[in-house]
Parts: sequence; structure tokens; C-alpha cells
Amino acid sequence: MSMKRAVYTTAATKVLQKGQVLYYACLPAQILVQHAEVNHWNANNKTQKGYQRNVNPTKVYEIRDFVLHSDALLPQNITLCTNSFSAVKFVAQEARKNGHLRYSYGKQTWQGELKLYNNTKLWVLDGQHRTAGLKAAIEKNEDAQDFPVSVVIVENITEAKQREIFLTTNATSWKLQNDLNLQLQTEAWQDPKTRNKAHMYAQDWQIKATVLCNALNKDPDSMWHNKIRLPNQTLEEGKSKLIRQTMFVATCRRLYTDTLFRSFSDTDQTKLMTSYWNAIKNTWPDQVTPSSKYCMFTTHTMSAINRVLPQVYIYTKDTYDKVDAETIGYTLAQMKENLHPEFWDKGSIHGAMELGSGGRGVNKITSVLGDAVPNKPL
Repeated sequence: MSMKRAVYTTAATKVLQKGQVLYYACLPAQILVQHAEVNHWNANNKTQKGYQRNVNPTKVYEIRDFVLHSDALLPQNITLCTNSFSAVKFVAQEARKNGHLRYSYGKQTWQGELKLYNNTKLWVLDGQHRTAGLKAAIEKNEDAQDFPVSVVIVENITEAKQREIFLTTNATSWKLQNDLNLQLQTEAWQDPKTRNKAHMYAQDWQIKATVLCNALNKDPDSMWHNKIRLPNQTLEEGKSKLIRQTMFVATCRRLYTDTLFRSFSDTDQTKLMTSYWNAIKNTWPDQVTPSSKYCMFTTHTMSAINRVLPQVYIYTKDTYDKVDAETIGYTLAQMKENLHPEFWDKGSIHGAMELGSGGRGVNKITSVLGDAVPNKPL
């Protein structure tokens, strides 16, 4: 068996943090981009979905141009990891006395050399835009390949642990909180092994609404089947979608404060929402197609539509003794008669858009829709 030959060796500090090995080191930009790998989140991957956002080209070019300035400074560590013990090798320095390894801080830190091999993969946990920017800088000017980059490498962790660290590092980012972070935490909640950590950065209703959203998007019997745009999907992939996942989740907030809706299981919530929106599609077929003419899929109008679901459910249940797309359709047909024909038209003075946006607009639209629900039968 041939011995592994190191392709790069650098001075490093080994740190033991709660039993986990970390290496602090400095790598030239060329070595970093040569070994860096990014695990992007992909809804279509059934086994390992990843966790990183897609890169923003504008941000990459900004970092590239910044690095190429003579006074460029990137002091923050780029956080990397390996998924095996053999990906890198650390050789500690020997102390002059007693032959013991040199250490400090209560035997939790060692100084030495870190060796990287040809096949070493360093998965990027934090700093993919900086890494991509450095690569672009090298492509534009080869002098950038010697730019020193401070890194911390977490040794031998699973993808699940990588996702956890990624969430911890990025949870304070508003963009991530509203998009990929929420999706990742929902997946953590659905895994019994990681459920206890799923609520670190998202509220209970957000996670439950995301579970609901994903179920509707996967259900071939739902009008939402493949109509919800998920994180990391491109503009091209999003052309056929009706709404972004985060927007759909936001419109469900009040549903999860409703005692009736919360009393249903996740499965029954999905069935009810499927029946409700399938009935809406049958009642207003033109208004639920992608169009600039109608406002049914704006945040405030859709929030109001979801808010009146419990009221529609109660009337339907009391009147027809069962609740499905057909019986909800009977209720919606009566509501349609009580609403102005141009209620969903964006440009109409009689429409929902005239009631305003924001919280007040949602309340007004909810009130109009609630008044349109027939009275309970005697």
C-alpha cells in the first residue's frame, strides 16, 4: 500500500472543544479553493439534501474585486470541516522537556503542523462567498493565489452535524431565517434524533407551517402540487410556481393560533388545507392561475383566506355533516355570491386590494370574507 503524500503542510493549532477536534491554520487562497467543497441544499436529493444556499454572483464579484485591492483584508475565519479522520493529518510538536507533546490551556490545545493530501475535501460551513470570491480573484489575477486566508477546520463530522453548525453560524441572518434556515430546522424537527434542537431559531408555528407547506407541495392531489417555490430553486425553476415557500408559511401564522386547527393532527391539517384550496380552485378557477390581474396570492389576501378556514370548516361541518373539497365547495359557492364579482381583481375599486395591505389590510379582508360565510343553520 502506497503512503499518502502531503501536498501542503502548514503550521496549525489543534484545539479540543468538548471532545471535538478543531484546527486553526492559515491557507493560501489557491490551496483553499483547490480543496474547498460546497454542499448546497437540494430539494430533489432524497438522501443527502445538503445545507448551503446557492451563491449570489453579485456578492462573489464584490469579494473578488475587494481581494484584488492592494490593501484588502479578510480577517474572519472561513469555517471548514472534514467527514473523515484521514482527510488531514496533524503532527504535534514535541516539547524539549520529558518528551511530552507541547500543549497549553489545560491540555486542550497543541501546536504543530497540518498536512493536506491530493484527495482532501474541506466542506465549507461558513464562507462560501468568500471562497468563491477568492477563486474568481485568482482567475482574474494569479497573484491572488498567495492571499493568506485564516481558517478553522472541524475534523470528522457527519452531514447532520455540519447542518447544525451551519444553522448555529447563520441563524442571526434575516435572509437565512426567512428561507433556507427554516427549511433546515423543519427537516431537523422531523428527525427524532435532532428534534430537540429544531426550535433553536424558529417558532413552533413556523416549523409546523413549513411541514404543512412541504406536504401540500408533494401531494399530487393538491392544487399546490409542485406550485411552491422552495429555497435554492432558480428563477427558471420558479416560473411555474405560484408562491414562495416562506410567503406561504407566513400566511399560515394565524391558523396556528386557532384552537380548532391546532387540534388536528399534521395529517388532518394537510387534508383540510388540500380540500380547502382545491375547493377554492374549483370556485375561482381563473383567479388561482398565474396572472397579474388577480390578487389571490399576495401575502395579505392569502393570509385572510387562510384565517377564515376555521369558520368555513365549522359552517360546512354543521351543514353537510362532513368536510371535503366537495362540501367546502358548496360553502364557497355561497360566499362567492356574497362577494363582489371583482373582489379578486387587483385594479378594481371593489376589490380586496382597496382594503389596504399590512396588518390592517389583512384584518379588513378577513372581516369581509368572514361576513361572506353563510350564517350557521338553525
